[in-house]
Amino acid sequence: MAQVISKKKSCKEILADKKILTDEQFAQVEEEIKKSGILFQQAVVDMKLVEKGKVLKLLSNEWAVKAIDLSVMDVDPDIVKIMPKQSAKRYNAVPFAKEENILFVAMAEPRDLFAIEDINLRTGFHVQPYLALPEDIKTVLNKSYGVEEAAPMPEEEEEEGQQTASISSVADADEARELTAELIAGLDTGGEVQVDKLTAEESIDIMQVDTSAPEIEKLVNAIILEAIRLKASDIHVEPMEKRLNVRYRVDGNLRR
Repeated sequence: MAQVISKKKSCKEILADKKILTDEQFAQVEEEIKKSGILFQQAVVDMKLVEKGKVLKLLSNEWAVKAIDLSVMDVDPDIVKIMPKQSAKRYNAVPFAKEENILFVAMAEPRDLFAIEDINLRTGFHVQPYLALPEDIKTVLNKSYGVEEAAPMPEEEEEEGQQTASISSVADADEARELTAELIAGLDTGGEVQVDKLTAEESIDIMQVDTSAPEIEKLVNAIILEAIRLKASDIHVEPMEKRLNVRYRVDGNLRR
């Protein structure tokens, strides 16, 4: 789940304060959220309890961020693809315009500072976040990348896959214990431990970050990825009052 650094009210709190929904309607929305897992603002629009424009305006005013209705826009797929597809899906965000070094990004959660910084690092653009509804973001992504449909797995294959995964996990655990023992033995005796280089098939792609990973892990991965891309020798993280400055040493010079 995205880590939001903000004391602003949520959509639910705003609607409650303004008494826009009844207690019964709130209960219906909560039930829908439990079933579908969608955000509160998307649920009230889908259930036709509050108009989309009104929801966007209320959140825009409370969160002090501009809102945009992507459903009335024709977004250029080339703009969308500036941002890695996996990041777009992870953060429920999509670029819709750019101007020089500024990338305008529609986000379901524009208060997510870690997401904004990660997108900044991955695209090389300064990110200007805008508020948009999740379903509209999904529609734009599907138009640009196509709709992904997972093929159903036959029951026999699924059971076989689960058994294989279980056996593989045990084997990996045994191998890990053996490797650990070997490393410790090498350290104790002063001997050398040979570490083989990973093949292309075995190499780890740090772009493939689990969506359930902690936000700090995603941010660190993004910083390291950028350092690799720039072939940097050092990474300098400078904590400021309200943000972090990350600079890289490339050819002896520090750069952002």
